Amino acid sequence: MDDFFHNDAIKYERQLLGKSYCFRLDDDNSVVVCMFTLSNSNIYARNLPNNRKRKLTENIPHEKSLSSFPATLIGRLGVDKKFGGKGIGTKLIKFIIFCPQREN
Repeated sequence: MDDFFHNDAIKYERQLLGKSYCFRLDDDNSVVVCMFTLSNSNIYARNLPNNRKRKLTENIPHEKSLSSFPATLIGRLGVDKKFGGKGIGTKLIKFIIFCPQREN
């Protein structure tokens, strides 16, 4: 994980493969608490059980049948060992899911 964030995250972003984010302590900006990478992805309809497929398609505003649905892939997620067991991973997932999109 460290190797990716130290050596590859910037290359990954330049190639438009994903965007990496880092959370640091407010009182000491040099301390990294956790990091993660988000990438565009999709969910193939053929891989979904029929009841899940129906649930997704009933909310589609048009009649077109989709073979895949847009998704976001959460990758390279890690919490520093010093902060383990404090619920940071759970809070991070909730942040990723519920945080409104912002322009950079």
